[in-house]
Amino acid sequence: MPDGQSTKEEYISLFNEIIERQIVVLGPDISVIIAKKVEGLKFSDEGKVIDFSGEPKDILQSLINGYVNLSGLIVRKTIEPLLAKHPGTVAEVVANATATASKGD
Repeated sequence: MPDGQSTKEEYISLFNEIIERQIVVLGPDISVIIAKKVEGLKFSDEGKVIDFSGEPKDILQSLINGYVNLSGLIVRKTIEPLLAKHPGTVAEVVANATATASKGD
């Protein structure tokens, strides 16, 4: 991405990666319930994010905060490896979200 902006598909992929990581930690029921509380995310019948409406950075912040508020350090540690895979805007949002959420610990 020459302009450093993430595409809609990249955000959808990241939303799903975050949910999948939390399924390992929290189980599928809790992980998907928390994700479905995030305003703007649209899900398939299987619980995968297929679309979103609204500002993706805000949605990402809400998704991460939902998990971090539930289980703090465990969630941050599972999300940190995603930073290396998603450079640019997405990585900045994830870093800011985890830093912001950690202030609540």
